[in-house]
Amino acid sequence: MQLIFNRPVRTYYQAETFPERSSGRTPHSLLKPHLDYLEMRYIQGYTTAATLFAELLARGYQGKTRTPLNRWLKAKRLLAGEDPVAVYTDLPVTNHASLPSSYRLSWLLVLSPERLDDEGRRFLAHLCKDALIAHLYHLAQAFRHLLHVRSLSLLDIWLDEARVSPLAPVRTFAASLRDDLAAIRAAVSLPWSNGQTEGQVNRIKFIKRQMFGRASFDLLRRKVLYQPGST
Repeated sequence: MQLIFNRPVRTYYQAETFPERSSGRTPHSLLKPHLDYLEMRYIQGYTTAATLFAELLARGYQGKTRTPLNRWLKAKRLLAGEDPVAVYTDLPVTNHASLPSSYRLSWLLVLSPERLDDEGRRFLAHLCKDALIAHLYHLAQAFRHLLHVRSLSLLDIWLDEARVSPLAPVRTFAASLRDDLAAIRAAVSLPWSNGQTEGQVNRIKFIKRQMFGRASFDLLRRKVLYQPGST
């Protein structure tokens, strides 16, 4: 049987000795000439990124941003035993809780503030320190509110604001609503919906996936037509 290898596998397979990997880029290469100085200042109690970055620039630091310095400071705090949640969120953490998942964080932006617990409000306040996230939160809450009160005037205001949003996904979403605006306005203002229809479609799909290939068509039909509580 002929073995077919891709190029990396063939290289390792045919090599007489282990092919040494290239060393790659040295971590913190921009900071390397200044690490001794940073260590000294850190021990002296200077742990603010803005202060240290200004001092590094005065020493001839070639970096354009504070990102490498921020990573170095976070690493120092982690090595000192600080809680990772406190390090990565700048929030005091006493119960060693894990960071929320991206799924939960996204829900923080769309849920009504009354439905959030204290921890959720705390994380939301931290998220909204970022101007773009604060802008997204405002739009998400405004959209939720206009659906709740069924206001066409608020819908028009929201679409105008979303059209000039700095966030491309928001602009795309607003444009898709405008493409079918008559239907969207009807969905917002009218009390009827196709929720019942969609629910029955999902129910039929669930039954099919659960029983297809395991039951006869007659049993599948009976399962679909069965109504709980009927005789």
